Amino acid sequence: MKSNFCKSRIAKIIPAFLITAFVIILNQGCNSDLPPSRPTDQVPSIVVSPSPDQGLTIAAYETQLAGLTQTAGYTPEPSVTSTSTVTPIPPTTVPTPRMTPTLRNCNWAEFVRDISIPDGTELNGGATFSKTWRLRNIGECPWTTDYNIVFVGGESFNAPNRIGMPTFVGPGEMVDITILMEAPVYPGNYRGYFMLADRQGERFGTGADADGRLWVDIFVKTPDEILYDFTENFCRADWKSSVEGDLPCPGNETAVDTGFISFQENPIREDGSVENEPALITKPDSTNYGFIYGIYPSITIRKGDLFRSVIGCSFDSPGCDVTFELRYLIQGEAMRTIKSWEEDYDGIYHSVSTDLSDLAGYTVNLILYVGNNGSSENSRGVWIAPRVMR
Repeated sequence: MKSNFCKSRIAKIIPAFLITAFVIILNQGCNSDLPPSRPTDQVPSIVVSPSPDQGLTIAAYETQLAGLTQTAGYTPEPSVTSTSTVTPIPPTTVPTPRMTPTLRNCNWAEFVRDISIPDGTELNGGATFSKTWRLRNIGECPWTTDYNIVFVGGESFNAPNRIGMPTFVGPGEMVDITILMEAPVYPGNYRGYFMLADRQGERFGTGADADGRLWVDIFVKTPDEILYDFTENFCRADWKSSVEGDLPCPGNETAVDTGFISFQENPIREDGSVENEPALITKPDSTNYGFIYGIYPSITIRKGDLFRSVIGCSFDSPGCDVTFELRYLIQGEAMRTIKSWEEDYDGIYHSVSTDLSDLAGYTVNLILYVGNNGSSENSRGVWIAPRVMR
């Protein structure tokens, strides 16, 4: 009985032993042809241990062995033959169409029309006129009275360099801007340019980029006649200074203490250019508020008569600071001033004129006067082509 039991146990153990050995040999055979695996790729060893209490048939072991063989299968990695790196090409991005916003400016003007003095207006030389533009505020910021109209180039027409905005102008509102000007003395076409400026002094104007300029464009007509030429008759005048009752004419230009009057055919202007019209050099005496003046022979004034000249300081006269005046004297009355202009040595000459119509019908002595403004340093005033035009 015992031998039969032993035979039965041996019969069960031997097949299990043979199957286990077969699996081990099979795994070694398959793995011998594979490349060495990385530690993370190793397939763990599987040991089949039959339970001593459970009998297994050969068919059951063969089924289990088939499953283990499929699980232990290994697919080798492809060998790397190149170390080059391929840079991926990004896909082309197609932009999404967007609406372009309309450009808006804080400060932006629109020219509406000329209220006065349209382009090409004909004027008499030296005539006083008022130029008025009508503008609309098309920007986003209001124009306060801190804003200005400024001269930016061309002929200034003796207008101020800066004029304040006349009133508050909100976005969308219109305003009329007026500047008092004087036409140049000599015939020809003249144009001057102006712009607006905010409280910080930043300039702006009209047009798509808010940088367009406003302008004045006039044509000065040829005068009918010269009624009186002061340069041709300068020694017919009686010249005086504050320290000398009567001055010689022509004067001695070295007589700076008493003052002098002299004539120059082609004087040099402050900017160094040579003038093609004759001029009078009038030097006050050397006292701080000294002066010089000449009383011309009397003439009868008609309505529309104009006095015209170009004035400034003599060339190479730094420190020059003087006042020019056109005066008149009616016999038996006191001397009176018609108009005055201040000049210093700034490299600029100015065209001046004044309408004598208020004296129409009177016989008067016209007077050219120049005075020091507190200092006599280089105070040589120049009258270029002083004339009365009719």
